[in-house]
Amino acid sequence: MVVPLHQASSFYSISLSQTMPITVRNRLRVRPSSHTGESTQPKTIPLSILDAAVLNYSTSGCIWVYLGSQTEESVHRLVGLSLPKTPDAYPQWTDHLCFASYDLNIGHTHRQGRLELEFGGQEDQGVEVILAKTDCLTEAMIPSNESRNGRFWDATEVDYQNILDMSTLFAPDKLKPFPTDGLAIAIGLPHPLADAQILLHFAHSWAATNLTFSSSGPLPTLTPVFNPSLLDNAAAGDKDAFTPNHSILEKVAPLPLHRYDHWASGGPSCPEYALPAAKIPYELSRLSEKETARGPRIAWESWDLAAKVAHVNFFFAGEEAHAIYERAAGKAGVRISHLDALPALTWGGVDSCEE
Repeated sequence: MVVPLHQASSFYSISLSQTMPITVRNRLRVRPSSHTGESTQPKTIPLSILDAAVLNYSTSGCIWVYLGSQTEESVHRLVGLSLPKTPDAYPQWTDHLCFASYDLNIGHTHRQGRLELEFGGQEDQGVEVILAKTDCLTEAMIPSNESRNGRFWDATEVDYQNILDMSTLFAPDKLKPFPTDGLAIAIGLPHPLADAQILLHFAHSWAATNLTFSSSGPLPTLTPVFNPSLLDNAAAGDKDAFTPNHSILEKVAPLPLHRYDHWASGGPSCPEYALPAAKIPYELSRLSEKETARGPRIAWESWDLAAKVAHVNFFFAGEEAHAIYERAAGKAGVRISHLDALPALTWGGVDSCEE
């Protein structure tokens, strides 16, 4: 079901648009068809501790660019037919992401900073869709195989953020490539709702649904897993205890992870943008240091915030990626994926350069 924007507003959105400069053509909202029945009941689902930990992470986003002319029929099938059907399998993305109330007596899902999703009612805000266009050439967005020599591309000067900033979930419409029309689809989600794997799972769901409309086949059965309690239920010890379990803390201490504490990292060296994160929340300010298990201070003075950051894309052919995976899997001793092997190789190269 597609609902005009003025009937709802949402933390989560899809946009159909492109890069710089962008002209918005239309805004509308998609709601799961399952939310239109009288029996639909609102629900509140607590998210996991890991979801709360990544609240301030950047948007999980990806942009697909398709060269060649796109017909009005194909765009309508993508936006008007298959997209409204896909959120039926992802109803948790169609209303509110919010903080849970702080109440230790309720349990671990109501600790400070914990998140929850509210969705499922007939008043759900839905998924915002922004249709837009640009006169920008697609070669300004991503180079051809010839221009990047098939290996890598320095995209440091290309600004993709203005696409993902337009809305949270995002799919651009009608680019001008070289020199015919093209289509760009961008999807972006708040990090507590989706990491890269879940984002791609949604993209596959949308693509599978869209394929059925072009082939007149039956709609696919989409069964994504949404059960944030699985992670919290796997935690050791008493999750609802009022104080930390020090025996568990001792066991995890040797793990190679940093444990910097924002709340212990205020002061003169703290950059202005980080000051709000360094302020101890009111509900925790009355607790003793023993109760809050404070971590080490962030050494802000060692940061060079003015340092230039490069953005370079490396391209691997399918057979290359598989060869890297097979070599890594033979030495790993544990089950790994292609997505484990490629970043491991890349970060290994970065570490070697730094040394």
